[in-house]
Amino acid sequence: MSKSDYRMDPQGLKALANTSGMSEAMVHAAQSGLNMARASAPRNTGKFADSFRVRAEKFKSGRRGEERSGAVIESTVDYGAYVGGKAPRNFMHSLVAHVEAGAK
Repeated sequence: MSKSDYRMDPQGLKALANTSGMSEAMVHAAQSGLNMARASAPRNTGKFADSFRVRAEKFKSGRRGEERSGAVIESTVDYGAYVGGKAPRNFMHSLVAHVEAGAK
């Protein structure tokens, strides 16, 4: 197919971005970062590192801000945002890069 033969299908892409299969794929991709988050999290007691989980979530994204399937890696302890904010700057950056690279 030549470049001139391609026609974007916004409705098709929108439908694909909201399927249960896409949601499962996003959760699966985020799972790859779960072990990395637990292994590289700053720790004192270990509760923060052990508190990470992955969950599916819908996000507004794209040029039109349309809803799409996604996933979140989060800490479930009440002080998670504080500890994560105090962590070395590259902690979250490395985690995101790891997930986006498709690491297993």
